[in-house]
Amino acid sequence: MMVSGAPIEYAEAVMRGTDVYLHTIGLTSTKTLTDNWCLIATTDATIADCDHSNVLYKVDGSQMTGLNIQRHDSYATIRIDKMNGQPDFNNSALPIDWITFEKESGKALTMQMSWMGRLYECGEGGEWYGAEVC
Repeated sequence: MMVSGAPIEYAEAVMRGTDVYLHTIGLTSTKTLTDNWCLIATTDATIADCDHSNVLYKVDGSQMTGLNIQRHDSYATIRIDKMNGQPDFNNSALPIDWITFEKESGKALTMQMSWMGRLYECGEGGEWYGAEVC
């Protein structure tokens, strides 16, 4: 699903000299079986839908069918700072559980993001799909 490491969006914010925003469209803090969602990286602070025109990177949920998915309730949008390339977690240095995916019941993967902007995936309650336990 997702690969651990530092995505290009962080370098993009510094390189472009403008904040980059990671938007979760169609995702809520309630686990939902849907393929009508997307993750979009853009320099726009607000966007309305997955058909947004100013897109740096996009993950389209219609290409990942059959997932129960949810996002952290406080992070529908994450701003990546143009000066240091770090995500804004409301002045917290703690990593967040950003998005949780579940294909098989009871085998969920969570994408965690650190304050340094690194993405990690871990298995909720087990070592699912090669990911370590959260």
